Amino acid sequence: KLKQTESHLMRLLTKRRNDLNRNINNSRESRVNADCIQHDLVGLSGFAAAGEEVKSIKFLLEKTVSDRVTLSIYRQSYESKIVEHGKLMQSIAKEVRKLKKRKRAYQSLDQHDSEVTLAEIKECEEAVQDLQLKLELVENDLDQLRAKCPSVEDSEEDAKENIIHENASALKLISKLEGPALRTLL
Repeated sequence: KLKQTESHLMRLLTKRRNDLNRNINNSRESRVNADCIQHDLVGLSGFAAAGEEVKSIKFLLEKTVSDRVTLSIYRQSYESKIVEHGKLMQSIAKEVRKLKKRKRAYQSLDQHDSEVTLAEIKECEEAVQDLQLKLELVENDLDQLRAKCPSVEDSEEDAKENIIHENASALKLISKLEGPALRTLL
């Protein structure tokens, strides 16, 4: 999208320069207006040529931004999985309590009532098994996220320090650039 915007602005700049040149050639009266336009273009011509240094720094910046976006996406996914894990653990605990309660009731009932309670016990056991399966899947997802991005578990402060440390070389390169090169990067 940035490339599209940049190319669009460059086309507008070229068109404006061409219009300026035509106006200068067509009439002397437009010379005053052309000087104003030329003065406006001086600020725009302060862009650096897209050399290898600018291209490599641009690539580095794009990669840095991409990495940060990916980390943010992984962190959000990780946090939602942690919440889901907690809810599943609570659900399992609740079902286990129900199961224990029904087993105690089963032992104290006669045979007729015990058949109904036995069916309820089986339902609770199946619910616990289903919840355990879901819990295993969530834990697997968490493990995969940790494998892809070990820093997903870091606190916000640690993450900021890591980002600054990882991007120190890029920031150092950018700080050494002159104004036209910086305008080109933007």
